[in-house]
Amino acid sequence: MTGSHLILRPATAQEVYYVHELNAAAWAGALDVETYHDREQTLASTPLTRNGGLSTWVLVDPADDPHKILSSCETTKKQALISTPRINGDTVSTVRQVTAHGVGSVFTPEEHRGKGYAGTMLQLLAESLKRGNADGFSVLYSDIGKKFYARFGWQPHQSSHLEFPAIEEGTVTGIKFLRSNDVPALCVKDIAAVKEKLSRPPLDLRTKVAFVPDYQTFEWHWSREEFVAPVLRKHIDIKPAAKGAITADGKRWMIWNRDFGKTATQLYIIRYVNLSRSLEETKEEKQIANLFLAAGREAHRWGLQKVIMWNPDEICIRAARRVAGSTVQVVDRESDSIASLMMHQPKQGSSPQDVEWIANEKFAWA
Repeated sequence: MTGSHLILRPATAQEVYYVHELNAAAWAGALDVETYHDREQTLASTPLTRNGGLSTWVLVDPADDPHKILSSCETTKKQALISTPRINGDTVSTVRQVTAHGVGSVFTPEEHRGKGYAGTMLQLLAESLKRGNADGFSVLYSDIGKKFYARFGWQPHQSSHLEFPAIEEGTVTGIKFLRSNDVPALCVKDIAAVKEKLSRPPLDLRTKVAFVPDYQTFEWHWSREEFVAPVLRKHIDIKPAAKGAITADGKRWMIWNRDFGKTATQLYIIRYVNLSRSLEETKEEKQIANLFLAAGREAHRWGLQKVIMWNPDEICIRAARRVAGSTVQVVDRESDSIASLMMHQPKQGSSPQDVEWIANEKFAWA
């Protein structure tokens, strides 16, 4: 049974290894267990996650066996931005840089399920995050619907996506494929645009939040595909070097990541940026369609089943349909990858009625 005697604490290195042993069946996908261990070590050693960026937490009962893991999770520190509504006649909103946490890998061993341990862990984690990072916020991505995590403070936000099958034929024009060394300069422009968006006079009284789309975040995503590709795509004797695509005028780009899953494989567009404000709508759609065609062809090249983009706007949906026609689906997710947010400030609501989550895209996932 759960109770106040249970504690949540950082895991030891030995416990981290054991946690991965336990959850490998759920999350190793097509990797064998030892390769899964190696992948997790790789992900834990990126600039984003090393030196305290990634923490593993375990729920234990010190009165019983302090080394028996009842439930576990991870948190990843990320840079984020918050703006609050204008006060006293200010012409712009104040934008603050804060630390946010991505919560993930929530796991309870099978023999301990049904006893409320995950709920106790999440309650203790929420208290700890609010205590240690009162100015920030945290997010998680629920694969068990919208209600469970909301009980502990993480409120569901927009969780839709467009998808279409990989594209076998078609000449890609009007774009340049991005390499990793192209991306840092684009991140500078992107971050400036996000800050500008958060500083605009709000149309309502909601707080605005956004994760900073910085290079180390993309690097973490790419480290996963770069580790897995040689294992699961041995017949493709190249590295996954194309990290996205940009239009010829340099005003629109997509950054992507390949997901070599066990049952479903996809190319995720993890960040979409459009700095253009000059073209009329039809021409704009054509420019974006060129990017979608590049993504679809890259997915086919790597033997991936489809392309997915989270929370697309209407012009992106129309542009995707220019490329993939009726095969484009727009899905409102109800059970998996539900983007959920909890503000840490006292008395600050966390629902979409209270908070506008800017750039709620796959790059923020943890």
